Amino acid sequence: MLTRALSRLLQTVLVMLGVVTAMFLAVRALPGDPAVQLAGPSATPATIVAIRAQYHLNDPIFTQYTHWLGQLLSGNLGISIIYQTKVTTLIGQSLQPSLQLLVAAMVIGVPLGVLGGVLAATHRRKPADLAVSGAGSVVLGMPAFWTGLLMLLLFSVKLHWFPSGGWANVFTNPGDGFTTLAMPTVTLGAGVAAVQARFVRSSMIEALTGDYVRTARAKGASERRVVWVHALRNALLPVITITGIQVGALLGGVVVIENVFARPGLGTLIANAISQRDYPVVQGVTLVLVAVFVLVNLAVDLLYSVVDPRIRH
Repeated sequence: MLTRALSRLLQTVLVMLGVVTAMFLAVRALPGDPAVQLAGPSATPATIVAIRAQYHLNDPIFTQYTHWLGQLLSGNLGISIIYQTKVTTLIGQSLQPSLQLLVAAMVIGVPLGVLGGVLAATHRRKPADLAVSGAGSVVLGMPAFWTGLLMLLLFSVKLHWFPSGGWANVFTNPGDGFTTLAMPTVTLGAGVAAVQARFVRSSMIEALTGDYVRTARAKGASERRVVWVHALRNALLPVITITGIQVGALLGGVVVIENVFARPGLGTLIANAISQRDYPVVQGVTLVLVAVFVLVNLAVDLLYSVVDPRIRH
């Protein structure tokens, strides 16, 4: 188990290095000159040259990369070109709204999807199965940003039930926190639930035909115990896999949905940074998002050994 964990940790480090390198090159390929944007339309050529020198924009790409990587290894993500503030400070201010939205979407979406998948599998080809499958198809067929806009139109503009945007900390201000979190969470959580329900349904149908299920029924086990103890536990492995993958999809969704609902999180921060060619902020936020995704998938991979002891060998 320890050897497997260390091996996966080493692979994670190599993946992170490859990702940050690709990200660095991709950011440098963006059109536009951040020095010109920072200097303003009335800046002199001398001012622009000075700004390029200050942020090492005149250096060769390899020199810029080694300089940035050295800062990264020392925990310094640089200074924002636009905000003139440490990137770590900006990320720290924006991280909590995004994490609250990400966790809330998973907390709602995963259990709802598992329940829907089990219901569909145990009522195969019956109205419950058709309802779950149909609802999932509708949700997956609608882009998250479009769902968010429809929710804004209905629940904010028409019914005035929820604010159209903003953010409040659910721990220090639960009332405003939950009202501003409700619509973004449902928008993202619905997609999570739809995907989970499909995978759980497929896994449960296969599990319910297993020999161990027939044996449990022959021994007189109740149908509830057969479904929730014997079948579901053996169907969990693919569910864990898709949960790890969905975290990556949710990170991309957070970037879009935070802009739809005007939440001051990492999504809004990186969208503004891209439009303003703020290289340090784009690199810093992307690094954080990638790190979250990679670490979650590392945890999922190690969790396999807990759910299925055969993997340890």
